[in-house]
Amino acid sequence: TGEALAYGPGGFEIQIADHPFNSSETYWVQVFNQEGLPLSERINFDTFEDCEQNLILINFIPLETHGAAKSVTTPDATATLEAYP
Repeated sequence: TGEALAYGPGGFEIQIADHPFNSSETYWVQVFNQEGLPLSERINFDTFEDCEQNLILINFIPLETHGAAKSVTTPDATATLEAYP
């Protein structure tokens, strides 16, 4: 994490293709800890051929209970941002 600071201090970016295309739940992301244990479920996502929708932004927010972080994260919907330069 931290390789794509345009998305925040833990930002990470992966380019899937060199052109926009439609897909439905073909791709997924999952968070793991340093020991390789999953901290989230697989999160499937869609891609779009429309150039106005070809950046998929997924934020993982730690769930907290009684002030202590649990070992599970959940994706949080994010508003569409302006085009990335």
